[in-house]
Amino acid sequence: MKSKATILIVDDVQYNLIILSNMLSNYGYTVMESSNGVDPIQKCCRFLSYIYRLQLR
Repeated sequence: MKSKATILIVDDVQYNLIILSNMLSNYGYTVMESSNGVDPIQKCCRFLSYIYRLQLR
């Protein structure tokens, strides 16, 4: 299956990363994960062309 898009998931709770990553991968998305503040910025600069922010509480 061809990937729809690449999604970067950033969360400090490992369980959330696993659940979201598995769910989105099953729908055909390429998923990148990060759990700290510096790594996602570096990944965005290197791999992603559009940045969307979603804050779930």
